Formats: sequence, structure tokens, C-alpha cells
Amino acid sequence: MDECAELFIKVFSADPWYDNWISLLQAINYLGELIENPVFEGFVACEGSNIVAVCLGHRRSWWLGNEFFVDEFFVENKKQGNGIGTKMMDYVTSNLASNGYVRVILLTNKDIPAESFYLKNGFKNNPRRTVLVKTLP
Repeated sequence: MDECAELFIKVFSADPWYDNWISLLQAINYLGELIENPVFEGFVACEGSNIVAVCLGHRRSWWLGNEFFVDEFFVENKKQGNGIGTKMMDYVTSNLASNGYVRVILLTNKDIPAESFYLKNGFKNNPRRTVLVKTLP
């Protein structure tokens, strides 16, 4: 968990995200909450003994069949653009398909490399959906 949290902070603190994770403990708590979900599923890719890519998500029972909602997908900064993310996504989607899942759903920011990555890997923007956020006082 510590290694995943450290990689998570490293990836999302950099361009284009610039998230401001306060501490390693905060990231460990966040990822731990995802993992504690009773319908959690996760995938980790390693090179040697180092984690280089992570996909964390959960099953959703939908009228079309089981969907996998990607909560987090991240690749080591220096490994991005080298095909590891695509290999990871291919493995995840193949595994899910062989286990009866019908769709993979995720959210990402517009007009950044992550959006291009997902579009390149077969995801489509849904023009009938929007994401609404309300910041609380």
C-alpha cells in the first residue's frame, strides 16, 4: 500500500494534475478507502520489484450487466508514453471481459494527455453525460 500511495502522490503531484496531497498518510487513507469497498478490484503492474502502473476500481451492477468503474489509473511518470499504460489497460479490460463485465467507465479531465490516452485505447466521450460538482462552504 505504501508503494502504491507513494507512486500515486508522485504521479498526481506532477503535470498536468498538480494535486496537493498533504501527506503520505492522506494518500494511504484515500487508496485504503477504495480497497475497502466490498466490490473493489485492483490491478498492479511491476517491473522487477517496482510498481509502475496501478488500476483501482469497483464493480457496478447495472441493467446492461456488470460495469467496472475505474477510480484511479496511474503510471510511473518516467514510464508514461512508453506503452506500459496501454499494456495495463489491455490486461485490465481483457481480464474484466473474461469475467463477464460489459463496460469500463471512468472520469478524467478534458484536454490533457490522459484524455488522449483513453480515447486512443477505445474509450468514447459520452455526449449525453456531464459531470456536476458543487464545492461546499
